[in-house]
Amino acid sequence: GLAATQQEKLAALAEGVDFDTPENFKKKMEIVKENYFPSINSTKQLFEEVEEEALASNEGQRKTVSVDPSVSAYVSALSRTVKK
Repeated sequence: GLAATQQEKLAALAEGVDFDTPENFKKKMEIVKENYFPSINSTKQLFEEVEEEALASNEGQRKTVSVDPSVSAYVSALSRTVKK
């Protein structure tokens, strides 16, 4: 689940969501939740894709890739836990 502060932010974001049906609201809130509070799995997948692309483009040479600042903390944490 989300932390209390994340739940509060999600509730505030929900106030601005337009919807026609409860299913439509649920779908839109899932999108908002994923965009504002990405899961560790999706962040790890993004990190792996960026790393693979960087390695492939330089034929084995490491390349510094710019990452969105909001994802930077996740990438940093994951890079310390990924086995090399």
